[in-house]
Amino acid sequence: VELSEEAFHYCKKLQKIEIPDSVVKIGKDAFWRCKSLKEVRLPAGLKVIEDGTFAFCENLTNIKIPYGVKKIRSGAFSNCYALKEMVIPDSVTWLGTEAFFACKNLSKVKLSKNITVIRRATFSCSNIKSIEIPKKVTRIESNAFASSKLTKIVIPSKVQYIGLSAFHSSRKLKSITFKGSKLPEINKRAFYDLHAKVTFDVPNKSKSKYKKLLSNKKVYDGKK
Repeated sequence: VELSEEAFHYCKKLQKIEIPDSVVKIGKDAFWRCKSLKEVRLPAGLKVIEDGTFAFCENLTNIKIPYGVKKIRSGAFSNCYALKEMVIPDSVTWLGTEAFFACKNLSKVKLSKNITVIRRATFSCSNIKSIEIPKKVTRIESNAFASSKLTKIVIPSKVQYIGLSAFHSSRKLKSITFKGSKLPEINKRAFYDLHAKVTFDVPNKSKSKYKKLLSNKKVYDGKK
């Protein structure tokens, strides 16, 4: 059984829904702009949360992603303003672009340990203060955490790429730790407009290389 695309699109008065386990697929934008929706029970056999499924569900606070979901696609929960916390189970291997974009009250997230890429603007404009980036992550793409409320971040050793403006305007970010001795590729404005007293902790044997990299005003605009 499937729920078609836009099945409950713009149902302004819908407040709660329990989707039976007989449903194995929910189409794109199925609950887009259901502004009164507060509580959702997802079916146990769901494998993919499609593009925009819960986008602009401004009052959504209670939803649990069942173990077995493998992909959360682009904008699936974008602009869910009331959402405060989210546990992404270890079955998830793919987070789409802007998956939690502009979830301005989202402060607590547990990521799947099997995610390898944090894509464009996934957590941009969120209220996240701290988050553990899984050890398997190799790429943090453009604007991934831009304008977030992060206070500290640890970049795992397998990260090879940090995209354009990845942490731009995270003005509370005071502590950045790099675990890898091999420098990742860091793009323009990745560390722009952070806390005035931000510090960088890097492996001893690579200090000189990191210092040179972070002295590039195109990457980081503060003190070295």
